[in-house]
Amino acid sequence: MTNFKQKYALSDEGAKAMVVASIANIFYNLTLFSPVVLLYFLVRDMLDGNIEGKASFYISGICIWIVIMAVTTVIQYNTCYFSTYKESGIRRISLAEKLRHLPLSFFSKKDSADLTSTIMDDAAQIEQASSHFIPQFIGSIASTCILAVCLFFINWKMALAAVWVLPICLLIVAFSRSVQQRLGKKQSIAQIEMTEKIQECLETIRDLRQRQDSYVREA
Repeated sequence: MTNFKQKYALSDEGAKAMVVASIANIFYNLTLFSPVVLLYFLVRDMLDGNIEGKASFYISGICIWIVIMAVTTVIQYNTCYFSTYKESGIRRISLAEKLRHLPLSFFSKKDSADLTSTIMDDAAQIEQASSHFIPQFIGSIASTCILAVCLFFINWKMALAAVWVLPICLLIVAFSRSVQQRLGKKQSIAQIEMTEKIQECLETIRDLRQRQDSYVREA
């Protein structure tokens, strides 16, 4: 939780909500995979010829899993999105309070377009990561490890064939971090330039209107 608070500028409630959202995603992913267990028993009974008289078992199992999936989906949605947007409001208010206490000399030394674009872009990126990426990533890793361990108890050869790509994917994500940072920096520079051009255009339009009004009065 301390790492979450420092890395993503979260409050105590926001860090707790992040942990709860990650746990909710673990159960949500396990629930999505759990109907495979019912399918496994169905295929086994069909191959053994013991399918007769078990229709009620499979129908009741399907109904139970539908209810469980609905409940976990609602919990996962509420913990990932509602809490994230609530924390985003707290973060934006705290940023506004910090900016309000800064001296005017600080703003005179900074480009207003650069400062505004950086603050709003960082806040939007943290908000999107908190709702769409971080809890889902943690939940996916944890649930995949749990399922991999369960598969190794069933058939280690099939489990190895299914999960061998996971370490490679994690290595690709880890080593591509520098590339992502360079691309993100280029994107930030382009957004700052766009904001400056828009600000310059608005100021030019205001000057043109003032000159137009002066020409009209003189005429």
